Amino acid sequence: MNFEILGPLRVADGHVRVSASKHRTLLALLLCEHDHVVTVDQLVDEIWQENPPRSAVNLVRQYISHVRRKLGSSGASATSSRPELVTYSSGYSLDLRGSYLDRNVFEERVAVAQRAAARGETDSCVVAVTEALDLWRGPALIDVSCGPRTVAEARRLNGRRAFAEEMRIEAKLAVGRYAETVDELAALALVHPTRERLREHLMRTLYALGRRAEALEVYQEGRRALVDRLGIEPGTTLRRLEQEVLNDNLALRSRPRQELVSRPRRSAIPRQLPASHHDFIGRVRETEHLVDLLKPSVGGLPLVALSGLAGIGKTALALHVARRVRDSFPGGQMFARLSATDGPVPTANALLSFLRALGVSQSDVPPGLYQRAELFRGITADRQILVVLDDAGSESQVRALLPGPGASSVLVTSRRTLTGLDSAVHLTCGPLDADTGLAILGNLAGRQQLAQDPKSSSELVRWCRGLPVALCVIGAKLAAERGLTARTLLATLSGNGQLDELQLGELDVRARIASSHRRLGAAERDLLGRLAASARPVAGGDDLPQPLGELTPSDEALLEGLVANHMVEVLPSPGTGAGYFRLNYFVRLFIEQPRTGR
Repeated sequence: MNFEILGPLRVADGHVRVSASKHRTLLALLLCEHDHVVTVDQLVDEIWQENPPRSAVNLVRQYISHVRRKLGSSGASATSSRPELVTYSSGYSLDLRGSYLDRNVFEERVAVAQRAAARGETDSCVVAVTEALDLWRGPALIDVSCGPRTVAEARRLNGRRAFAEEMRIEAKLAVGRYAETVDELAALALVHPTRERLREHLMRTLYALGRRAEALEVYQEGRRALVDRLGIEPGTTLRRLEQEVLNDNLALRSRPRQELVSRPRRSAIPRQLPASHHDFIGRVRETEHLVDLLKPSVGGLPLVALSGLAGIGKTALALHVARRVRDSFPGGQMFARLSATDGPVPTANALLSFLRALGVSQSDVPPGLYQRAELFRGITADRQILVVLDDAGSESQVRALLPGPGASSVLVTSRRTLTGLDSAVHLTCGPLDADTGLAILGNLAGRQQLAQDPKSSSELVRWCRGLPVALCVIGAKLAAERGLTARTLLATLSGNGQLDELQLGELDVRARIASSHRRLGAAERDLLGRLAASARPVAGGDDLPQPLGELTPSDEALLEGLVANHMVEVLPSPGTGAGYFRLNYFVRLFIEQPRTGR
């Protein structure tokens, strides 16, 4: 299915027609934000702005159902790419699933033109940017009753169109194609009378064609427009240009200064992997498997997604493996942390860091996410680099940060299984075994201390249930607090408020679980609370598998989300029942034990 927003909104499919004004507003926003969740509040604000009716939320649901039916009624075959309007707990997302959106093609062709300009390939630049401009049918979303978000995107796109027009003109003038450019420049100057850069190009072009009087008239027209409309005089560059034309001493440059995108420094080889502050212990089998999966593959892109509960050691394992294989990636190693304490890191910021590390100057980094992603793919094409993306929150975050085709590899960590990542190998990072746990504890607290009471030390390791962050807190406490022994600490952990004991500085089990809990939707958190209330721990604190009972279709979908976030394990039923579930021990403690404030 083809969607077009570079002009009037159009679904270029003879079987689909979205004509109602509010339906078009909703579809326009979903297209502008495709593959990202748009909340119900944002949709209400977009459709009604300041005056939503009391039934606005129900109306949005009706509009969504209507648009979903329209998209589902496409005449596309079952095997062709068909968009999907996906419902989430907080809103809706339009997954294009390979469908065409003219905006994305436009951004891709502009990025190709920028790379061609950077290489000095003027003809290729003109071809690519012309292909981009030919997609336009008028101002973006001109026939849609836009709210604040689509208005902002339409303005951005119209600005990108103006940028592309100037890029084509500069590329043509760079090789002296004055005669074929002058009419295009004159038309643009009429449409944009206060854009001084266009005036400058038009004056130079007319001067080069021997039309000096017309060049001076262009300056006077521009000055009048600036004074009348904005109350300002022309800038220094335009005033200086007028004097050069008056004096008939304008030097025509064979190639104007390059303002499209600078060529990255070829010597820029990023080394972004964080330093290691301790020895990595255990996970030998997982390490060797990951090393094998990440071997560079010419023509392919090895993509490995490592998921698991917060604090289970995903980042430590990923960085350990990355250091093992870095010599196989002479083009560099790149690292981005995609989540912060207050939410996800904007993907555009991560791309900025990557582009700067690859030698792109700050002034040459494009402003938009799609342009940055395209530039990143272009620069990394044919390089052999390793990209490590830590704590990714969504598939769309990862997709924007994938390098271009070549011999690169990507390793992703996430707190949930990113099932939507095409062609990824998915691995789960599970608990540590008891021997590894004891080795980590001994490495932190000192083997001599553990040897004084081996039974209590082993009990401490068992109590941590293979969670590395819990082992690190206990080991650090045993090392730091004089007089604290494995036995006394074990006794403390046998009472209430265990999670309050599992905190030391930035090492905080509760904080790790809390951050994952915040990422859930409200309905998922509610279901998790209900499951925790029904859980029956046995001696030692572990949970017995609990029968799921009859679940509504809505609860089944929510349960899948909890499983994907590694908070709940679902076990098959030995018979024909609905199966069983078991909560992660530390997740249940988090729900049952609010912070005491100590």
